[in-house]
Amino acid sequence: MVLGHFAKAQNQAQALTARDSLLIQLIDSLETQRMAELEAERQRQLARGYWPAGLVNMELGRLFNYNHFEGIKPGLGLETSRYLTTRFTLSGFYSYSLRSCDHSYGGSYTHHLSGNILTAWQVFAHRDQYETGSFTFLDGEIADERFRKFAVGTVDRTEAVGGQLKLRPGRYGKIALHFSYRHLSPLAPYPFSLRAVTTPSTFKEHLYGLYWRWQRKSTWLPGLTPTLYTNLRHGREAEDTPGNYWQAEAQADWLFEPAGRFKSSLRLNAAQIWKAPSLTHLYSAFGTRSNPIALESRHSMATMRPNEFAATRFFQAFLRQSITLHSNKQSCFQPVLTISTSALWGTLHSDWKTLAKSVEKGYFESGLYFEDLFRMASIGYGLAVHYRYGPYQMDRSIDNWSFRLGLNFHL
Repeated sequence: MVLGHFAKAQNQAQALTARDSLLIQLIDSLETQRMAELEAERQRQLARGYWPAGLVNMELGRLFNYNHFEGIKPGLGLETSRYLTTRFTLSGFYSYSLRSCDHSYGGSYTHHLSGNILTAWQVFAHRDQYETGSFTFLDGEIADERFRKFAVGTVDRTEAVGGQLKLRPGRYGKIALHFSYRHLSPLAPYPFSLRAVTTPSTFKEHLYGLYWRWQRKSTWLPGLTPTLYTNLRHGREAEDTPGNYWQAEAQADWLFEPAGRFKSSLRLNAAQIWKAPSLTHLYSAFGTRSNPIALESRHSMATMRPNEFAATRFFQAFLRQSITLHSNKQSCFQPVLTISTSALWGTLHSDWKTLAKSVEKGYFESGLYFEDLFRMASIGYGLAVHYRYGPYQMDRSIDNWSFRLGLNFHL
């Protein structure tokens, strides 16, 4: 009888004490916090164009890349993640062009210092191809502009070694100091050249740069986020290569997201180069229309051909107004209509007016973009159409239109 009661007592569930309940709640909260941190890290890396894979991050743009000059360009790019160490980052990449049979490779070492002023210094070496006449800003590459690279029509091979120091004074600003020794090799005649007989000559130079970025949400107008960028570069001759020049570039972004269905954005950018030593230095990376049908790329001229025009000084404006047509989060149909207008004015220094096509009369286009007509997982699909008008309108009507497939990544 006693043995029977003992066995029954052993099989009965024991009530949790208050201490046990607190311990279980603590374990659950720690696991929830860990999962939230992992998700935040995944979102941050995806916004940079990387996929987190434990001790390393994979650069998605290197796995499969394409442009109209190099064709398909598979490769691999890796960097050490913060789970390995937060003190430094090692990165490297390799890719191969199936059309031009060119190899691209390189690597960098970045050392991170923490404190009131966040600082990182970096040394790098690479051999890669870059779009002719392009301009970039500090931390200015965003996810919805990645597709502009597919339309690249002319590239310059760049072999460079150098270093960079990044500073972050305060909460809102970033500064970078840059130096590199580089050897640029143009690979084909440029479309904007009026005398496209031979490929421009190669040259070597020392490049010094100062880059600045500032971003802060407005306190006087809720929903407004301004972002400002400035670049100042100086190139000096190296190894008997003639030409010293200066470049100044600026960009201002205003994003206005009030509560409701409306969102507005305005981007203004301008640049000038003094004493440009070659055609390679002229600004020309404005357009992305390689074919009538392509992928939508924000903040580019959808109806202008790559490197169609060149400028030693330009001003560009992009105005976007978005309206949410349907906002049921439970549905895969969540369309957003974006109405866009873009304009470009550019001039050439007298030394280049007889050698390159300018856009002094002003280039204009407008378009409609239906975003997220269909959404699957975190990818939204849409359709866009843009039309070119004004002084540089093409003779054939179809050449003034650009039809686009839109892909939005909702991270």
